[in-house]
Amino acid sequence: MKRLILALTLTMLSATYGKAEQWKSSDGVIVCEIPDSERFVEIQPDPPAKVFWLSPDETLKLGIIESPAPIERKIIQSALEQGLAEDLDGEILDSTVVEKNGHQVFLISAAGGALGDDAILSQAIVKVGGKFYKLMVFGIGKDPRQNSDAQAFLNSLEIIPPYVEPTGSTETVTPSLNDLSGKIGAYSLIALVVGIIILYSRKKSKPNTEEQNPVE
Repeated sequence: MKRLILALTLTMLSATYGKAEQWKSSDGVIVCEIPDSERFVEIQPDPPAKVFWLSPDETLKLGIIESPAPIERKIIQSALEQGLAEDLDGEILDSTVVEKNGHQVFLISAAGGALGDDAILSQAIVKVGGKFYKLMVFGIGKDPRQNSDAQAFLNSLEIIPPYVEPTGSTETVTPSLNDLSGKIGAYSLIALVVGIIILYSRKKSKPNTEEQNPVE
């Protein structure tokens, strides 16, 4: 009996301490895992970014961005790919769609162009109601697709039930929708890069340059 009690106690302790901490959006719509504090340092960025985590060697930058979205429209995968590739002047490395709690989550990675020769950007993007939620990993000299911390972060994105899309929502495929999908990817990238630059400036005590939001 004593051995049984000891085994159950150890199991409960293992489950408690082995569970990763979670980050939750202020509106309570999404959650994701917080990176290991022993391998990443949390830094609060300027809006629209919600939070950044930096690896000690600064080869990986993890971030979360929220932005408004038209309720009646959905992301188009092909338009998202095309828009991101064009704005980066780079290439899409891979692009997949998974479903979580009835919502499409777009997993997309890009390289080259504005990112530089040794950098890769990976994102997990979901639209819920009137918002886009974007988890991003920016790797310099390190491929986020091959990094366990990066993949755990991106794949941890979850939509908290029981969120239900408003009744009467419609899906309209128009040129403006294609433009919108392209801007999702570009805005994520620009906001992330700008945020990183601002953070570096603060860390190194250099004057910040004024930045403007590229899209609504």
